[in-house]
Amino acid sequence: MNPAMMMIVFGGGILMLCCVCFVGLLLMSGDPAADGGQTGADPVIGEVAPEVVEDIPSVKEFTPPGCVTLTDNADGTGGQNQFCLDGRDYFEIKNMKNYGFNDKISAVGVGEGVAMTIFENANQGGQSREIHGPVFENLADTWKNDKASSMKMWKK
Repeated sequence: MNPAMMMIVFGGGILMLCCVCFVGLLLMSGDPAADGGQTGADPVIGEVAPEVVEDIPSVKEFTPPGCVTLTDNADGTGGQNQFCLDGRDYFEIKNMKNYGFNDKISAVGVGEGVAMTIFENANQGGQSREIHGPVFENLADTWKNDKASSMKMWKK
């Protein structure tokens, strides 16, 4: 290897070593910006900083009156289908497969003035859960996650 190439390789190695040392010093300094703002143990006290938990949207923000919102994530995020009575007294879905939501529902938002029953099987069969609004409900905690295949809703 010629001397000029050796200087470039050697200089690049020293530059990389300096960057690694600088980042290491930042991380040990306790500067919250150095670890991307993540919470963790305080290097001096040794206590764990509290986690920031995002609020789940209120049912009024999430599901309007007279409607039911079905989501595929337990916190209300992800894919959603919303069904509203729109002046009717009753609405049903005999098979969630027709809406691409069969066995995918993790949470339900039931708006003001509405009640619903969610069923494990198509055609309102199998085990069921009746839910009265207004409420946001994580089905993984209260019933079954990713198991609903049909539903009915009605005006209260």
